[in-house]
Amino acid sequence: MRLRTRLVLVIGAASLIPLAVLGLGATDVSVGRLTQKAADSQARSVDQMASEVDLWLEFQLAQVAEQVDAFQLAKLDDKKLQSFQKLVFQQTKDVHIVAIVSAEGAELVPSLFVSKQDDGHLANKEVVSDARFASFKSSLPTARMMEEQQRWKKDTGKHRSRPIVVGRPYLAPGRKVPVLPVAIPASPNRPMFLVVELALDRIAARFQRASEAGLDVALLDASGHAALERGAGLIDAGHFHIFQPDSACSEVRYTTDDQASVLAACSPIRGTGWMLVVAEPMESITRAGDEIRNRTAYISLFAALLSVLFGILFSGGVAVRITRIRDAALAVAEGNFGRTVALDGASEIRDLSRAFNFMSRRLSANQDRLAHQQHEIAAFNAELRRQLAEQKIELTEAHRLLLQSSRLIAVSEMGSGLAHELNNPLAGILGLVQVLQMKVKGGDAKLSEIEEQARRCTDIVAQLTRYTRGLDSGGGEGERSLVLVQPMLEELVTLLSTPFGNVGVAVHLEEGESLEIFADAEALSGALFQLANSIRAGCRGGGKLAVSFAKKGEFSEIVLALTGVRFDRKSDNWRAAGLGQWLARGVIAQHDGTLVEPKDLSAPTLRWVIQIPAGAVCANS
Repeated sequence: MRLRTRLVLVIGAASLIPLAVLGLGATDVSVGRLTQKAADSQARSVDQMASEVDLWLEFQLAQVAEQVDAFQLAKLDDKKLQSFQKLVFQQTKDVHIVAIVSAEGAELVPSLFVSKQDDGHLANKEVVSDARFASFKSSLPTARMMEEQQRWKKDTGKHRSRPIVVGRPYLAPGRKVPVLPVAIPASPNRPMFLVVELALDRIAARFQRASEAGLDVALLDASGHAALERGAGLIDAGHFHIFQPDSACSEVRYTTDDQASVLAACSPIRGTGWMLVVAEPMESITRAGDEIRNRTAYISLFAALLSVLFGILFSGGVAVRITRIRDAALAVAEGNFGRTVALDGASEIRDLSRAFNFMSRRLSANQDRLAHQQHEIAAFNAELRRQLAEQKIELTEAHRLLLQSSRLIAVSEMGSGLAHELNNPLAGILGLVQVLQMKVKGGDAKLSEIEEQARRCTDIVAQLTRYTRGLDSGGGEGERSLVLVQPMLEELVTLLSTPFGNVGVAVHLEEGESLEIFADAEALSGALFQLANSIRAGCRGGGKLAVSFAKKGEFSEIVLALTGVRFDRKSDNWRAAGLGQWLARGVIAQHDGTLVEPKDLSAPTLRWVIQIPAGAVCANS
């Protein structure tokens, strides 16, 4: 073989081998970098979507749980339970079925859902068929409901928060998106549960957006099955069982039954046992590297032919340009995205340089886009948390006002009902006693005692009637007048001496300055008597009750101080006297005053302080 031919072949081989090695090295480095970038992007995406699902689910569960906390469901009658169901149904957008059931899943009141299309204020609610409602009832986690209720009952003294039982997502008849059964116990002592069907449409919409961006997304339930999935079906749930329920994962690689290589990542949904999985085919990740590899092979072959034909003429220039491209490729491999090379030299070298520049610019643009998307995701999270906090504050305040109103109405209705029901039998008893007294000559002591006790009951009913009438009217100013405090308290002490004496407690009134209060004398006296009577219900053993009054700064205070008494706050009498305390607090509030109660009932001295603003009081020296 001639020297010239061997020289051309040597020059061709010398130029081809470095070019091929450089192209393959750049390709491998680029593929590795792209794969790592894709894995990091997947990890951020799955963590972000898991956080969104967690925040949405936490908000929905908190919204329903706070409505249960605001009402004592175990004490409501059927009509009020139905009203409560309607409140939950209207205030929770993604809930389409609301029911109150027993531990076995039996309805305690008729469940609430839309059975036919409604064009009015319930137009945003889905129509629920009988089959869908039956599927909802059968999906209730009754065993877990009973276990959580019993555990709550056992731990009541430990201030354990109200449990929330989340069932397994399932596909209801007539729906394309799964729903989630949720159960919340109403009381630790009664097997009553509020259960709702929560639609996962918002999560499905988020998954759909991710799938349109090229990701496969799946939500695995606690048993490891895919409850919700969007994409091309690349996710194999069996590869993620080992990570459930609390571990995250990244760069999970496996091959599907169709021999497609997949890169995936996962993240747990806190407190549910669920797991969120994202995946995409390796083919789409390494497509740029494959293009570089193919382009490198083409250019290498073309360069070999040129080297053979024009090796002697162009070997020097080609070597310089190949070295420059190699250095730029290594710089890109080190993370210097955007690095470019000059487009000079032969046409093939310019094509290679152009391809390299395109790859470098694309990697730089992808890096900038990922950083921008990460910033947008962080801003969205901050806004979502802010809105959640604002809505929670608004809902808490609305519930407080509604609860206060319902309690006042309940007390008023109870007082009116008792007065109406008791007046008739008391009138009959008085009439019969008077008839018997007329028939018995000289009178009878027992009949007189019966008449006296019946009239006492009549006075109590009249007092209750006056209070409930004042509660309904709000305690109008026309019913008030200037009242001397000391005579009112002297009469109160006289009435309290006997009942407190029966439990071994001495009652006395301490002298104070002469005060006049602008008040409803009968209502305020009754409130003080009710408060004192509720205090007596908890007294055990001897001691004394000191009643005092004085002007303190901007307030006029009436103080009931109990000393030397063992106070039993667990007794039935003390619990039964709670209504009297509530009535007293209401009357005092109507007089623009407050009742300050002792926080520690085991202290040596217990003080109940009634404070009335000085604007409603005038002092006489």
